[in-house]
Amino acid sequence: TPLHYFIAAPTRDQVKRIYWQDIKALCFSETLPKHTVSESELSIQLPNGARITLVGLDQPQRMEGVAWGGGVIDEIADVKADAWALNIKPALDTVHPMNPNHRPWCWLIGVPDGLNHYYDMAEYARASGDVDWKLYTWHSSDILPPDVVNAARRSMPLKQFKQEYEASF
Repeated sequence: TPLHYFIAAPTRDQVKRIYWQDIKALCFSETLPKHTVSESELSIQLPNGARITLVGLDQPQRMEGVAWGGGVIDEIADVKADAWALNIKPALDTVHPMNPNHRPWCWLIGVPDGLNHYYDMAEYARASGDVDWKLYTWHSSDILPPDVVNAARRSMPLKQFKQEYEASF
């Protein structure tokens, strides 16, 4: 059974700005039949039947009603604090009747933003022992040139630098 995947961000405009052009390029949308790419729905139907949809979480109820295969939520620290418990997790727990053994996955990604709901989720992933949760972090120094990181360190308040470049809550 083809699955439906999502890429989400705090707002529809944001998810469109960050991901839409890249997803269309990665899916070779120029080679797909026109009816399989929906600019209004921000979705692409792939040749194997799977669908990728971009979702804005300014209205987290948009996640509901779809039997998701999995997805990514970017800038999770900026998503409404109760969206995971009230809308997203219940939507992910929807079982597709044609694929009842599939359990959707979800990556929650973003930059720390104080001791908010993202911190609580990260701490749960780090300390709970729940096999469904994992925490991965990396510092910008792992992927950015040293001169860029050093310039940021010199020009930013320490707290902001640690948050943005060292994955620190």
